[in-house]
Amino acid sequence: MTEPENFTHRLLREMRAEMTGQFEELRTEIGGLRDEVRENTKPMESLKQAAFGESVLGRCAAAEVEERLERSEKRLETLEGRS
Repeated sequence: MTEPENFTHRLLREMRAEMTGQFEELRTEIGGLRDEVRENTKPMESLKQAAFGESVLGRCAAAEVEERLERSEKRLETLEGRS
């Protein structure tokens, strides 16, 4: 009965060693990704600013369209009132 127990223990030790190695690789990769993110925060900020600028431009354009619609509605009301 000692043989299967030793076999199981040996397999568990091998699995642990393999997993430990994989965890170390994963930690190294995560560290590299963190460094990349830290280095690339400036482009992300400029992208956020550009998106915000575009949204401000879009709001201005929408406001202009709204004003034109209001003027057209007033003219239509005036014309309908004359009829």
